[in-house]
Amino acid sequence: VALPLAYRVGVVVGWLSALSISQPDDAQAGLVILSALVAPLFYPTRSSEVYPTARLDVMQRKSRKLGSPLRRRPARRASK
Repeated sequence: VALPLAYRVGVVVGWLSALSISQPDDAQAGLVILSALVAPLFYPTRSSEVYPTARLDVMQRKSRKLGSPLRRRPARRASK
């Protein structure tokens, strides 16, 4: 799986390098977009880094104070 991806990225980088001769600004923008798309494959982030639990706790406390409909409701009991 890694080989086809590496090959495809190489083709795009080669194409953008050829494009840089005639249109350097467009080629640079293409490389920036390509690096943004490929970076998560090399540097994966954990969900805790993206959404820290402390931030979620603050949001939950605010929703309780405001009486938000997003607050957690108690689970329904099964009727007998």
